[in-house]
Amino acid sequence: VNPERRASCKNSFSRFCKTYFGEIFELNWSDDHIVVIRGIENAVLNGELQAIAMPRGSGKTTLLLVAVLWGVLYGHRKFIVLIASNAERSEKLLKSLKFWLESNELLFEDFPEVCYPIRKLERIASRQNGQKCHGVHTRMQWTSNTIVLPTIEDSAASGSVVSCCGMTGSEIRGQQHAREKVIDRPDLVLIDDPQTRITAKSETQNQEKLDLLAGDVLGMAGPGKSIAGLLACTVIYAGDMADKILNPKSYPDWRGKRTKMCYAFPKNEALWEEYRMIREESFSNGGNGEEATEFYKTHQAAMDEGAIPAWADRYDRKKEISAIQNIMNLLQRDRTAFYSEYQNEPLNAESVAVTATIDEILSKTNGLNKDEVANGATAVTMFVDVHEKLLYWMVCCWKEDFSGSIMSYGTWPEVHSMNFQMRNVTTSMQKYTGISEVEGALYACLDELLVDKLEQEYFNAAGVPYRINRVLVDANWAQTSSVVYEVCRKMGYSARVVPSHGEGLTIVSRMFNGKPAKNGERKGLHWVLSPPTPGRPMWNARIDVNFWKTFVHSRLKTAMGNHGCLSINGSDPRRHNLLAEHLTAEECHLMIDSTTERRYEEWKNPKGDNHWLDCLVGNAVAASQEAIALPSMRGTERQTISLSKAWGAQP
Repeated sequence: VNPERRASCKNSFSRFCKTYFGEIFELNWSDDHIVVIRGIENAVLNGELQAIAMPRGSGKTTLLLVAVLWGVLYGHRKFIVLIASNAERSEKLLKSLKFWLESNELLFEDFPEVCYPIRKLERIASRQNGQKCHGVHTRMQWTSNTIVLPTIEDSAASGSVVSCCGMTGSEIRGQQHAREKVIDRPDLVLIDDPQTRITAKSETQNQEKLDLLAGDVLGMAGPGKSIAGLLACTVIYAGDMADKILNPKSYPDWRGKRTKMCYAFPKNEALWEEYRMIREESFSNGGNGEEATEFYKTHQAAMDEGAIPAWADRYDRKKEISAIQNIMNLLQRDRTAFYSEYQNEPLNAESVAVTATIDEILSKTNGLNKDEVANGATAVTMFVDVHEKLLYWMVCCWKEDFSGSIMSYGTWPEVHSMNFQMRNVTTSMQKYTGISEVEGALYACLDELLVDKLEQEYFNAAGVPYRINRVLVDANWAQTSSVVYEVCRKMGYSARVVPSHGEGLTIVSRMFNGKPAKNGERKGLHWVLSPPTPGRPMWNARIDVNFWKTFVHSRLKTAMGNHGCLSINGSDPRRHNLLAEHLTAEECHLMIDSTTERRYEEWKNPKGDNHWLDCLVGNAVAASQEAIALPSMRGTERQTISLSKAWGAQP
């Protein structure tokens, strides 16, 4: 219909977006958009690699999908592969392209050699097999994971391919398309958010994806040929796959572009804090924040001072009056999410300040054999974490200064793999025992595990024998709590096997450690041992898990040889990758109580399995109950927690 319009967009991706997708790209481009669009254009036209991190909602995925159409319609690229974190997500990307090719009126007007045969299918895919144009088969494919555009004489897009797959080697390999006298291989790959929060937390999975990207993905073009690449990503954690690929020093070929939502924040923090309080009060009273917007209108000049938004047109016209207000609303709603998803600068350094990294943990192997007690250790402890399918357990030894080592850990029944997640294992207590009921299978397995470990002798390098001094068993799950108590009672008092209850305590109640003991309780460092009650028919432990998760991570960050250092038996760090992932599965958020201004830590949002973290916490508490203390605790906590000697055979 309009050859000039079509021709004007051939070498201008920005013009193509505004011309044929003006309703989607209705706002003015930001400076960052212009830079990113140029990068996309160079990748499609010149075969470059381009990694892009933009704030959520900036349209980076839509830009890349439109770039796919621009590439194939003008013949810039003949075979494009869409890759996402899994096959289902990649098929959704392809579905968007199919919708545009079927329904976009301007594309239909200016690219009839592509869109007319597609429309003639009338969404009945089986018609593709017999479709002809001037008596010649169009050889079109229109499936859930592949588009082959119609073969039409003199069409630049004739026979072009767009396929999709998930980010796994098996799906990526074998991407090719046979035409007469030629086999096409991919010449452009689009990778959309290849990582998830779970995979981004795992150093192992980050490296696997980087290796896959460098090998299988960029190798799709075939021997001796290069491939263009567009990668849209979000930095979820410092050091994750996206963070690394965007680093020009580490991956210069990818020409990483990392943009932000805000390049400078407003200076007047007091007015914005007053705005936040007005807005929260409005919401709590059933409003929608209008009062806060009116406050912002009155003080806008002062509240905007110093702010530099990246995209002046980005804000909700129905509820907001500027991009700066939009930025501050998002920041005040969730600071951690804002810096990750909108700034591409996750707050790992601040919000997880006390958290040991996977690399730090894997550097803590001590060379001791499995189950070998470290020289100078005075106590051996154990914790059992109870779940429906498996029991997770860990045994540790401790010196008096709270230096410790993880001697051994595992599951019961044992999972014979170094890399698994509980939801995916086929092993279970029910299969192991042949008992279908959760309670019966748990009773049998917990009894067998405790007997096995409590009867085992452990030795140090000099051959001195040790046995486990104290075992804590997770009794938090209401459905199985009574079973845990029953098995623990069966073990006998001398074994010192104690049911435990982890509590995620609030800023007010978490400080129970400073309150006087009552009703026969025995108190220690952020734990309480309580005497039997009708609901809990034997001595049991209550634990401030937030405090102890911070405590064990501090021990993991302590350098080898220093007081309070926690290490791992073994000499091959690779054997403990899964353990390190469990230990780093939760985020530590530094919180401030608005009433007392007291700072405290709150651990939450587990990304994957965290069960051996719970085991390590339980072991540290058990050690504290066995008179283990940091040197700074001597003379204070130590006097209140020397329980083994004082109790003798009592619980």
